Amino acid sequence: MPPAARERNRRGEGERLREDIIEAATALMERAGCDEGLTLRGTARAVGVSPQAMYLHFDDLTTLVLAVLGRCHALMSSVMEAAAAEWDDPVERVLARGRAYITWGMANPGLYQVMYEGRVQAVHEPGEVPPGRKVLWAVRDDVTAAMASGRIPEGDAGLIAVQLWALVHGLVSLRANKPHFPWPDPLALADAGGRRIMGVGAGS
Repeated sequence: MPPAARERNRRGEGERLREDIIEAATALMERAGCDEGLTLRGTARAVGVSPQAMYLHFDDLTTLVLAVLGRCHALMSSVMEAAAAEWDDPVERVLARGRAYITWGMANPGLYQVMYEGRVQAVHEPGEVPPGRKVLWAVRDDVTAAMASGRIPEGDAGLIAVQLWALVHGLVSLRANKPHFPWPDPLALADAGGRRIMGVGAGS
């Protein structure tokens, strides 16, 4: 059965419709695990509005997918920041961010795949910070602080942050694509690998 028609928004409620559209598109992509099958018409049907109403908020399908990607990056970032906020030690902050990244990615496999393997990838204007880049900078800053405090050896903090990202991304992606492999605990793997990348002793 087609979804019930949505009640018309009262004046000033247009932003609510935009959020409802993003939420519907997010749910559709989460179930599909990709953005290739998403359409404006299908999203409109899920929300309960006419296809024409979609163009009041999104120029085309790409701008809708980009809005979903921005939402996903923001959600992941907030989870990572909350995890890091529980620690004062910069090394533990880095490790906490990694565990939160993996936990979020495994809990949202469809959205994670769209974020990193989808047809539409996040774009940004010149001078604008790309989605997710602030997360990498936060890791870099914690690595820098760990070096300054003597917790880890001196080195290229930016390069180490990228290596840490490659570690956690690889764990999420491999587990999603090789679900039948007898994987050890991914959080323990991330902690151990993160310590080795940063040069922290196993007992630190």
